[in-house]
Amino acid sequence: MDLIRASFESGGSSLADHWARENWEIPAVVFNYDNHPKDTPPANFDYCHPVSSLIMDEYVFQLFDDCLYGSGELLPLKSTGDSPYYLFNCTKVIDVLDTKRGHYNWLSGYRGKVASAAYVLAFKKLPAGLDLFRVPQLSKMLFASEEFSIRIREEGQCNKRLRSNVRCDLVWDSDDPTYWDERYPPEQWERVKKLKHST
Repeated sequence: MDLIRASFESGGSSLADHWARENWEIPAVVFNYDNHPKDTPPANFDYCHPVSSLIMDEYVFQLFDDCLYGSGELLPLKSTGDSPYYLFNCTKVIDVLDTKRGHYNWLSGYRGKVASAAYVLAFKKLPAGLDLFRVPQLSKMLFASEEFSIRIREEGQCNKRLRSNVRCDLVWDSDDPTYWDERYPPEQWERVKKLKHST
């Protein structure tokens, strides 16, 4: 699944004004069949890297409505599919990044200190019921709770109507200090941890 004309960046800000402009061309969802058999239905739940947002059809929105509610905005997309498709832009930005226990490269931005790279992520205590969020220092990244990740996985195993390409990598575990950050191969993660302790 591809998002055409993703020439915008959210970072936690609302995109509704873009959609309301008269001269704004609403982005379109195009189904990419290069690695997907044409005789099987395309995904109806995907992650869009250029804008760090979720793409979903009407069914998936209804399925996860309780997790998405209050965390962002649902914006309609053009689609060649039978069902309407939407961009879910997460606008829930909370300052829960633990800057002392993590390892980051910092830059000075016009809104304050931002991280140009996050090698080791760490968070303060997260509010209960928080399923999707961003942090101001890494606003281009979208974070999900373990509960939401498990929900996606379990629904994908038993619900044939959910065709998900969304993958949630573990990047922090509040209960396990020996966790493996799945953004890295295991051996690279060991080197990254040593780098953190040597700086």
